[in-house]
Amino acid sequence: MSATPATLVIDKAFSAYLAYSTAPTEAALLELLAELKMLDETLALTANRNTFLAFPEYQALNALLDHARYVGDARNVIRLRSLLGTPLESEIGQACLVSRTDCHAALLNVGAAHRICAKRAVFKAFRQWGPVLDIHPAVLNCMVKAFELLRATGLKGEGTAFQVFEETYDYQAEHDLPHLVPGVVACKESEEQKLLGLMTNLYLAETSLAGA
Repeated sequence: MSATPATLVIDKAFSAYLAYSTAPTEAALLELLAELKMLDETLALTANRNTFLAFPEYQALNALLDHARYVGDARNVIRLRSLLGTPLESEIGQACLVSRTDCHAALLNVGAAHRICAKRAVFKAFRQWGPVLDIHPAVLNCMVKAFELLRATGLKGEGTAFQVFEETYDYQAEHDLPHLVPGVVACKESEEQKLLGLMTNLYLAETSLAGA
Protein backbone atom coordinates (compact mmCIF):
# COMPACT_ATOMS: atom_id res chain seq x y z
CA MET A 1 0.00 0.00 0.00
CA SER A 2 1.45 3.35 -1.04
CA ALA A 3 1.96 5.97 1.65
CA THR A 4 -0.31 9.01 1.68
CA PRO A 5 1.12 12.55 1.84
CA ALA A 6 0.08 12.71 5.51
CA THR A 7 1.83 9.43 6.26
CA LEU A 8 5.06 10.68 4.70
CA VAL A 9 4.99 13.86 6.79
CA ILE A 10 4.21 11.88 9.96
CA ASP A 11 7.13 9.57 9.33
CA LYS A 12 9.49 12.49 8.72
CA ALA A 13 8.47 14.10 12.02
CA PHE A 14 8.94 10.94 14.06
CA SER A 15 12.21 10.15 12.30
CA ALA A 16 13.42 13.62 13.26
CA TYR A 17 12.39 12.93 16.86
CA LEU A 18 14.26 9.62 16.89
CA ALA A 19 17.34 11.33 15.46
CA TYR A 20 17.17 14.05 18.12
CA SER A 21 16.67 11.48 20.90
CA THR A 22 19.57 9.35 19.68
CA ALA A 23 22.07 12.14 19.04
CA PRO A 24 20.74 15.39 20.53
CA THR A 25 22.10 18.57 18.99
CA GLU A 26 20.70 22.05 18.62
CA ALA A 27 20.45 21.55 14.85
CA ALA A 28 18.61 18.24 15.30
CA LEU A 29 16.12 19.93 17.61
CA LEU A 30 15.42 22.68 15.09
CA GLU A 31 14.92 20.03 12.41
CA LEU A 32 12.41 18.27 14.66
CA LEU A 33 10.51 21.50 15.34
CA ALA A 34 10.45 22.28 11.62
CA GLU A 35 9.03 18.82 10.84
CA LEU A 36 6.39 19.24 13.55
CA LYS A 37 5.39 22.54 11.98
CA MET A 38 5.07 20.85 8.59
CA LEU A 39 2.98 18.09 10.16
CA ASP A 40 0.74 20.65 11.84
CA GLU A 41 0.15 22.38 8.51
CA THR A 42 -0.66 19.03 6.91
CA LEU A 43 -3.15 18.20 9.66
CA ALA A 44 -4.90 21.51 9.10
CA LEU A 45 -5.74 20.28 5.59
CA THR A 46 -6.43 16.60 6.27
CA ALA A 47 -7.76 16.13 9.80
CA ASN A 48 -10.76 18.43 10.12
CA ARG A 49 -8.44 21.20 11.27
CA ASN A 50 -7.41 19.38 14.44
CA THR A 51 -3.92 20.79 14.86
CA PHE A 52 -1.16 21.11 17.41
CA LEU A 53 -2.06 24.76 18.07
CA ALA A 54 -4.23 23.52 20.94
CA PHE A 55 -1.06 22.49 22.77
CA PRO A 56 0.80 25.20 24.73
CA GLU A 57 4.01 23.24 24.16
CA TYR A 58 3.64 23.52 20.40
CA GLN A 59 2.66 27.20 20.48
CA ALA A 60 5.71 28.03 22.58
CA LEU A 61 8.14 25.88 20.58
CA ASN A 62 6.84 27.21 17.28
CA ALA A 63 7.46 30.80 18.38
CA LEU A 64 10.97 29.82 19.42
CA LEU A 65 11.58 28.05 16.09
CA ASP A 66 10.69 31.18 14.14
CA HIS A 67 13.00 33.25 16.35
CA ALA A 68 15.91 30.80 15.97
CA ARG A 69 15.47 30.86 12.19
CA TYR A 70 15.58 34.65 12.29
CA VAL A 71 18.77 34.65 14.38
CA GLY A 72 20.31 32.14 11.99
CA ASP A 73 22.31 29.92 14.37
CA ALA A 74 20.43 27.58 16.69
CA ARG A 75 23.30 27.56 19.17
CA ASN A 76 22.82 31.29 19.73
CA VAL A 77 19.31 30.57 21.02
CA ILE A 78 19.10 26.94 22.18
CA ARG A 79 21.73 25.24 24.32
CA LEU A 80 21.61 21.53 25.12
CA ARG A 81 23.27 20.65 28.40
CA SER A 82 23.82 17.37 30.23
CA LEU A 83 22.90 17.36 33.93
CA LEU A 84 25.10 14.34 34.61
CA GLY A 85 27.98 15.10 36.95
CA THR A 86 26.28 18.24 38.28
CA PRO A 87 24.57 18.79 41.66
CA LEU A 88 21.26 18.89 39.76
CA GLU A 89 18.88 15.94 39.80
CA SER A 90 16.40 15.29 36.98
CA GLU A 91 14.44 12.33 35.67
CA ILE A 92 15.45 13.37 32.15
CA GLY A 93 19.19 13.85 32.67
CA GLN A 94 19.53 16.78 30.31
CA ALA A 95 18.25 20.28 29.77
CA CYS A 96 17.62 22.39 26.70
CA LEU A 97 18.07 25.96 27.82
CA VAL A 98 17.04 29.27 26.31
CA SER A 99 17.37 32.73 27.79
CA ARG A 100 14.38 34.70 28.97
CA THR A 101 15.60 37.45 26.63
CA ASP A 102 15.28 35.14 23.62
CA CYS A 103 11.83 34.04 24.76
CA HIS A 104 10.69 37.67 24.87
CA ALA A 105 12.23 38.29 21.44
CA ALA A 106 10.42 35.24 20.09
CA LEU A 107 7.11 36.58 21.40
CA LEU A 108 7.67 39.92 19.69
CA ASN A 109 7.77 38.09 16.36
CA VAL A 110 4.34 36.55 16.98
CA GLY A 111 1.43 38.37 15.38
CA ALA A 112 -0.34 40.75 17.75
CA ALA A 113 -3.57 38.74 17.57
CA HIS A 114 -1.84 35.64 18.91
CA ARG A 115 0.85 37.15 21.12
CA ILE A 116 -1.02 36.92 24.42
CA CYS A 117 -1.81 33.24 23.86
CA ALA A 118 1.79 32.58 22.85
CA LYS A 119 3.09 34.34 25.97
CA ARG A 120 0.87 32.23 28.19
CA ALA A 121 2.03 29.12 26.35
CA VAL A 122 5.72 29.96 26.83
CA PHE A 123 5.42 30.41 30.57
CA LYS A 124 3.14 27.40 30.96
CA ALA A 125 5.13 24.94 28.85
CA PHE A 126 8.72 25.93 29.63
CA ARG A 127 10.33 25.33 33.02
CA GLN A 128 11.53 28.65 34.42
CA TRP A 129 14.87 29.00 36.20
CA GLY A 130 15.39 32.70 36.73
CA PRO A 131 16.99 34.19 33.60
CA VAL A 132 16.86 30.87 31.69
CA LEU A 133 14.10 28.44 30.74
CA ASP A 134 14.27 24.71 30.05
CA ILE A 135 12.31 23.71 26.94
CA HIS A 136 13.30 20.03 26.89
CA PRO A 137 10.22 18.76 28.81
CA ALA A 138 8.02 20.73 26.40
CA VAL A 139 9.64 18.97 23.42
CA LEU A 140 8.99 15.53 24.90
CA ASN A 141 5.43 16.35 25.93
CA CYS A 142 4.66 17.94 22.57
CA MET A 143 5.59 14.69 20.84
CA VAL A 144 3.30 12.71 23.15
CA LYS A 145 0.38 15.06 22.51
CA ALA A 146 1.07 15.01 18.77
CA PHE A 147 0.99 11.21 18.80
CA GLU A 148 -2.27 11.20 20.78
CA LEU A 149 -3.90 13.61 18.33
CA LEU A 150 -2.79 11.49 15.39
CA ARG A 151 -4.20 8.37 17.02
CA ALA A 152 -7.48 10.15 17.79
CA THR A 153 -7.84 11.22 14.15
CA GLY A 154 -6.95 7.77 12.79
CA LEU A 155 -3.65 8.84 11.26
CA LYS A 156 -0.36 7.02 11.74
CA GLY A 157 3.06 6.60 10.26
CA GLU A 158 4.46 3.51 8.60
CA GLY A 159 8.15 3.98 9.39
CA THR A 160 10.29 2.44 12.10
CA ALA A 161 10.53 5.64 14.15
CA PHE A 162 6.75 5.92 14.44
CA GLN A 163 6.44 2.25 15.35
CA VAL A 164 9.08 2.61 18.08
CA PHE A 165 7.25 5.60 19.55
CA GLU A 166 3.91 3.77 19.38
CA GLU A 167 5.30 0.67 21.08
CA THR A 168 6.83 2.78 23.86
CA TYR A 169 3.56 4.66 24.36
CA ASP A 170 1.54 1.45 24.53
CA TYR A 171 4.04 -0.13 26.94
CA GLN A 172 3.69 2.86 29.25
CA ALA A 173 -0.10 2.59 29.08
CA GLU A 174 -0.06 -1.14 29.84
CA HIS A 175 2.19 -0.65 32.87
CA ASP A 176 0.45 2.48 34.18
CA LEU A 177 3.48 4.66 33.49
CA PRO A 178 3.06 8.38 32.77
CA HIS A 179 3.41 9.55 29.18
CA LEU A 180 4.17 13.16 30.07
CA VAL A 181 7.24 14.34 31.96
CA PRO A 182 7.06 17.12 34.58
CA GLY A 183 10.64 18.20 33.92
CA VAL A 184 11.41 18.68 37.59
CA VAL A 185 15.01 19.59 38.37
CA ALA A 186 16.19 19.57 41.98
CA CYS A 187 19.39 20.68 43.62
CA LYS A 188 21.02 18.28 46.05
CA GLU A 189 21.75 21.16 48.41
CA SER A 190 18.04 22.04 48.37
CA GLU A 191 18.83 25.71 47.91
CA GLU A 192 16.67 27.47 45.35
CA GLN A 193 19.10 30.30 44.65
CA LYS A 194 21.92 27.83 44.09
CA LEU A 195 19.71 25.88 41.68
CA LEU A 196 18.95 29.03 39.67
CA GLY A 197 22.64 29.87 39.61
CA LEU A 198 23.60 26.39 38.44
CA MET A 199 21.07 26.47 35.60
CA THR A 200 22.33 29.89 34.52
CA ASN A 201 25.94 28.68 34.59
CA LEU A 202 24.99 25.66 32.47
CA TYR A 203 23.43 27.99 29.91
CA LEU A 204 26.55 30.17 29.82
CA ALA A 205 28.96 27.21 29.64
CA GLU A 206 30.68 26.53 26.33
CA THR A 207 30.21 22.74 26.36
CA SER A 208 27.03 21.33 24.83
CA LEU A 209 25.79 17.75 24.62
CA ALA A 210 27.16 17.59 21.11
CA GLY A 211 30.56 18.78 22.21
CA ALA A 212 30.79 16.79 25.44
